[in-house]
Amino acid sequence: MLIADWHAYRYDAAGDTWTAIPFQVDEVDAEGKYNKETDGQIDTNDEILIMPEDLGDQAPLHKWIDDANARTASRIELAFADTTDGNKSGWCYLFQHLSQPPMVTGYLDHSPPPIGTAADTIRSQAYRIGHDNDGWIDFVSLATNPKVDLVDRMKLRLKGDTPFGGIGPYAITEDSLNKDKTNYHHGLIRAFLDVETLLSVPQLWPTPFDVNYQLHYLPYSFAIGVKDAQLENPLILVAAGLKSLRQSFDLSANAIGMKFFSEKNLAGVLVDGNPDNPDVTLPQAGGKHWLMTSGSQGTIVMILEMPTISGSTTSIYYRDNAAGGSNDGTPDTGDQRSYSDMGLWVSGNTLATDKITMNFTTYFLDQPNLDAAFAQELFGWEEHPLILTAAEQTFSTSVQKDESNAPENFKLYPAYPNPFHPGRQTMHMRFELSDPGSDSELSIYNMLGQKIGVWQNLSHSSSQRQVQWNGLAENGKPLPPGVYFYRLRQGAKFQIRKLIIL
Repeated sequence: MLIADWHAYRYDAAGDTWTAIPFQVDEVDAEGKYNKETDGQIDTNDEILIMPEDLGDQAPLHKWIDDANARTASRIELAFADTTDGNKSGWCYLFQHLSQPPMVTGYLDHSPPPIGTAADTIRSQAYRIGHDNDGWIDFVSLATNPKVDLVDRMKLRLKGDTPFGGIGPYAITEDSLNKDKTNYHHGLIRAFLDVETLLSVPQLWPTPFDVNYQLHYLPYSFAIGVKDAQLENPLILVAAGLKSLRQSFDLSANAIGMKFFSEKNLAGVLVDGNPDNPDVTLPQAGGKHWLMTSGSQGTIVMILEMPTISGSTTSIYYRDNAAGGSNDGTPDTGDQRSYSDMGLWVSGNTLATDKITMNFTTYFLDQPNLDAAFAQELFGWEEHPLILTAAEQTFSTSVQKDESNAPENFKLYPAYPNPFHPGRQTMHMRFELSDPGSDSELSIYNMLGQKIGVWQNLSHSSSQRQVQWNGLAENGKPLPPGVYFYRLRQGAKFQIRKLIIL
């Protein structure tokens, strides 16, 4: 399918109106790395992006946009459900072959850099992010105060000790990343900035070598990701005696008065430029973690994923000291002062890795004075993405029955036992339908939104019934332990609950 043939709309039942909304298609490879769509086709290696705030109500089959061409072709109904709250849902519709394609404004705006530099600026409704001449982030302001820079710079630190050439101890900062080339790829919802740099370390290597990474910009956040293996051979850093790797966001003096939060610092630590002693340990070795700094100026939340580096330990990096310096013994850069400098720090006897930048996502929000409960809620959304179901529909001129006749006795009860052991126990999922057998379905999904079990056209002599499930996959083997979801749907109504497999 050609991307250019499709356009996204939301339906608002109260006003019986359709509104065009931005949507975007990006490529995603087998390793989960995103790239700008290149072939113009919607296929299996693509991802469709739509902002949840643009979702609307479910539209009956006889409600279509006022376009004769669109009514001769099928549409795609996309239904989104919040797995953390069964009462939250939304819909949008993809129409094709429109005679008058809509004009849609995206969420992102880009100011290109002066010739010969990478000092461009990206704006959204929530933030303004600026880059230095080498494409490294050194300016962030929030929409409420667009001229107040909250960030000194994003920092990268490598430290080691090598016997080769009598070099001994050494330290490398982000200033060693010299600009080679940056490429900006615009999008209505997500933009990409490919940063191709050269790491210049003359005391270790006679010539610079490639270190490439990619920045993703979304309406409320940005993410850094490694495009490819950054070093041809991880043994380069082994030979170089790499012992410490740190990546962090150092805020500016404009952050004074904010508070720093993490999973081990729920009460918050005041940002004032005076040294602190927060708990920098992590609840568990792997997985994702969050850090947050919030105050009257706004809120910055980082979602960090632990790098897999053998023979190392990972901890939170945090420093609040107006005198500057560093916790890892590397030289300070930027304004040479630290205000809530927060990130990850990996250390060990010898680090064997082919990546020197870490994957993380940072949210820039103009909401003031948020506490740890908000960060935990945001983190929960990251860990429990929306469930998406899609259906192809054709235009029907028949008038549907009044939606006020929708089922009143429609309820999905908590499953039991929950948690449960597949193969050793039977799970009971009980529900109520006011019109059994009428376009109804009970489905089970995994965390990726994949449907792994379904019971359709539910019928029973009574309106109240239950389905029993042994927790086994179609091949008869137990499903992996973890969180799953079961969803009851009848017509346009649905409810979702969570279940846990041990």
